[in-house]
Amino acid sequence: MLDHFNIDVANPVVAMTQDGSRKFLHSGSGNDKFKFYMKATLLEVVQAQLTYSQSKVFEMKEVIEKLKTDQVAVEEELSHLGEQLAEFARIREKKKRVCQS
Repeated sequence: MLDHFNIDVANPVVAMTQDGSRKFLHSGSGNDKFKFYMKATLLEVVQAQLTYSQSKVFEMKEVIEKLKTDQVAVEEELSHLGEQLAEFARIREKKKRVCQS
């Protein structure tokens, strides 16, 4: 039934009666009222999701930087191996010429 009517019982506005809300708003401190507002408007959930997303973005940036560093090292090794391959090809050609002579 809760899903059908889209009722979130964790939201204090849904579960609190009008009299209970009135008592809370008249007796609570400013900090308590702000916490209540954040929870009632679901901004608390949005803030938690935003914080989580920001931490994931930071982690992904670190991974990207590490991969870029690794890429440079791999490209340098590839260049070195290309030079070696060219040298082996020259040696093979010289060996071929010597064998044909």
